[in-house]
Amino acid sequence: MWKELRSIEISGECSSFLDAIDVWLNKPHVVNRHLCGSKILWQLYSHGYARDDFEELIMTTVADKEEQDNVLMLTKELLKENKQELKLYMRDLLPKSLEKHLILRELVIIDVTNSDAFFMAYSLSEQSGQVVKLKGPRGYRIRFKKENKSLTMYVQDIEDDIQPKVCYTLPWLQYVLLRKIASWSGASKLNTAVTSLRLIQVERYNQLYQELKKKYGIPMVKVWPERTDPQKFVYEDIAIATYLLMIWEEDRKSKGLEKKQSFVDLGCGNGLLVYILTSEGHQGLGLDLRRRKIWDFFGGNFNLQECAITPSSEHLFPEYDWIIGNHSDELTPWIPVIAARSSFHCCYFVLPCCPHDFSAKFNQTVSGISQYRAYLDFVKEVGTACGFQVEEDTLRIPSTKRVCFIGRTRTYQLKNETDVDLKRQNYIEHRCSLASHRNKKRSVGKLTQNEHQMIPVTDKQQMSNIEENCRSLEEVIQRVPDSERKWAADFKPRDSIERPRNCLSVASSIKDHITEVVFNELISMDGLENVQLDDGRRWNAGGSLPLSHVASMFDQNILHQLKNECGGLQTLLRNSHHIFRVQGGHIQLRNWVTDDYEAYQMRKRRKKGKPAISDKKRPINTKLCYFHEHHPQGCPLEAHMCRYAHSQEELITTKQPVINPRN
Repeated sequence: MWKELRSIEISGECSSFLDAIDVWLNKPHVVNRHLCGSKILWQLYSHGYARDDFEELIMTTVADKEEQDNVLMLTKELLKENKQELKLYMRDLLPKSLEKHLILRELVIIDVTNSDAFFMAYSLSEQSGQVVKLKGPRGYRIRFKKENKSLTMYVQDIEDDIQPKVCYTLPWLQYVLLRKIASWSGASKLNTAVTSLRLIQVERYNQLYQELKKKYGIPMVKVWPERTDPQKFVYEDIAIATYLLMIWEEDRKSKGLEKKQSFVDLGCGNGLLVYILTSEGHQGLGLDLRRRKIWDFFGGNFNLQECAITPSSEHLFPEYDWIIGNHSDELTPWIPVIAARSSFHCCYFVLPCCPHDFSAKFNQTVSGISQYRAYLDFVKEVGTACGFQVEEDTLRIPSTKRVCFIGRTRTYQLKNETDVDLKRQNYIEHRCSLASHRNKKRSVGKLTQNEHQMIPVTDKQQMSNIEENCRSLEEVIQRVPDSERKWAADFKPRDSIERPRNCLSVASSIKDHITEVVFNELISMDGLENVQLDDGRRWNAGGSLPLSHVASMFDQNILHQLKNECGGLQTLLRNSHHIFRVQGGHIQLRNWVTDDYEAYQMRKRRKKGKPAISDKKRPINTKLCYFHEHHPQGCPLEAHMCRYAHSQEELITTKQPVINPRN
């Protein structure tokens, strides 16, 4: 009945295997790109039930008679004794595109006692809603064998006629899924719970996302006038818009509202999120320091304004329902504050990115967690301090910063607003004072023991300190004059004119010095082997150095200046791409004999969202060859093969046909 397909040895134990199965059960989309998730329709555990009682439970839970008979038939074969522990699930595998794949309903049986997992295909659902029930059992099985610590996959009559409509095939099962289960089974820690899109219905989200993707994605990518990559930013904003529309739809249902929510997007950037949400019927306002080119494409029906936001009573929005902070940089921690003070019914959504405190960069480190997670905890803490019941979720967007926070309910009553606002102000001042101390101590060493005691350990302790030290309303009013009414005196918004950070403002002498020092260090390393060139010469290709070591070669003042002007040492070295190759935290010399220049340029333009340029249209000999001028063995290429000039006479400024060294 079962045909063995493949077997893989693993390093994990039985418990790790069962955790891996749970991941595939709850989060199939992390393995199969054609899926957006799974939907568990019902689940049953046999633990604690006698065999007859468990069968009775199945008949009570499973309503469909045919489905009930199939479940009973399979479980009777497995339940050989009362001590055997089974877990039963009925799940739908949800495809991203219903036009390409069907919804596959599976009966999942996990035999905990014998470390065995069965996945039985039950029916297929088409886009129209029509259900096609499969004749006879079709499925696969993954078993953990304790004696030799291996995973074995078996299959059962998966016929070719349903393969085009199902999200997996036989080769995929044995070469992708089984390998992934084996990899997870060897992991020491595995998160089996669903971590993304927990606050909404995944099935409805995927359906709406596909609709918005067709409606806005393809047309917007075609006309995108910004320098940013449209494939990333357009579809990221569509995903965020889909998520917000889902949150708002469920919010209206729970509160019995018919009118669609209004919103303000602080730091709206390209304004695409405002454009989509407004087009979907939500009254919105987008504010940003700089106007973008894309704004002109939206037309006059969308409220996008060029405006600097300073957290104060001058920038409250009581007429709007939601405050949005989507990668809002220095405004990120202020989003919950602005929402809380705009009105008692105002809610917020914030997607943190660059770490900022109320009045400075966020520099707090917490042992055992990453800087990003420490910042997320801080942003969540701000929402709690402002009186919100904060909800955390993870979006599915093409970005490493995907965790968002939502505040839509308060933890206090309206009559207590004055007291809570005093605690908010005290919390803000506490954070600003802490940031000021850190900035003062940064140049002379670590914080003192007393200053470390100022750092909150937990929300409970922090709120307790705030309550004890909270001053009266009269003192707060006296401290903040009516003419100013700023909530943090040291807050500074970004400049409205974006300063280029591309090394152009760095002195040529500094750039030349850094280039020379790094270049000489790479070619003078011990144990280097020369490369044999086609013309018979031997050429020193240099070694490889970690960027951390390169940074230690220069004075801290130089590094600090580079950080302020161009983004840092790594940016400067990357910009010298005709000399160095920076990859994986290491730097080495370019070798244009082996490096594919055309492929390099295509990758570079693709990252910037630009179309590829024909090799024949690229400029040649527009700068002197650094290797010819500075390398002891000269350039590895002959003059007519090199893309850079080997003499002043060869140096030109017009575009000429390029000779590909590979041709």
